[in-house]
Amino acid sequence: MWVAPGTLAKLASPLLAEEADLVQGHLEIRPLTRISTLTFLVLTPPYTHVLPTGPLYAPPVACTALHKAFWEKVGGFRPWRAREDSDFRKRVEAAGARVHFCPEALSYWEPAETLASLLLKVRLYGRHNLLSGAPMEWYSNLARIYGSYLLLSLLAGSWGGLSVGALTALGSISIGAFLRTLRKALRFGPYLKSKRLLHPFSSRTLAEAALLLLLTDWASFVGAGEWLLKDKLGLAPERFPEPVLQTAEL
Repeated sequence: MWVAPGTLAKLASPLLAEEADLVQGHLEIRPLTRISTLTFLVLTPPYTHVLPTGPLYAPPVACTALHKAFWEKVGGFRPWRAREDSDFRKRVEAAGARVHFCPEALSYWEPAETLASLLLKVRLYGRHNLLSGAPMEWYSNLARIYGSYLLLSLLAGSWGGLSVGALTALGSISIGAFLRTLRKALRFGPYLKSKRLLHPFSSRTLAEAALLLLLTDWASFVGAGEWLLKDKLGLAPERFPEPVLQTAEL
């Protein structure tokens, strides 16, 4: 992530004037690599150009400023590596905070630099959504999609045998990945095209995005497996200390 000049002053001004409890700037995704752009297409909603419809305009809490006292009042972040931002937002909203949206306060985010780092991140997010106690916020869509694939495969297998069931599973996963990718390209592609990042409907883009979608699905399931074996069964539980607010002498 990087921050535009003047952003910190713009975030601090409403706080110093006692006009807000929390000030949120505008986070813009800036893919620098092809893998980052594909990640934006298949995994990240294009909230970067959407104006706020609620107290906080978007999922992330990046590019925000608040008083230390208010941070302590709502309890800060939980010690998770996923869902800590949405959990924090809910407590901010429940506290009746005065939230000021400052779109001219800009920060930028690069989603992923390499395929390996992306898959490691998705695996970690899957595990920590389970650790946070809200598994369906991450897995509900995957459960619905792959549950329907499994049902089709079982029905086909009961009719035509094991080989027919296996072919149905393979076909369902492949066709499903393409249709899911096409839906995302229709919805989010115009934004990427307007930024001249890639052509969302080229055969290469659709093929790479569909493959990336399947790989991230797999990484999510690996994260669930890690949670089951390591955390639920206690083989190697992952524990993090509570976040500590760092202060500096001025």
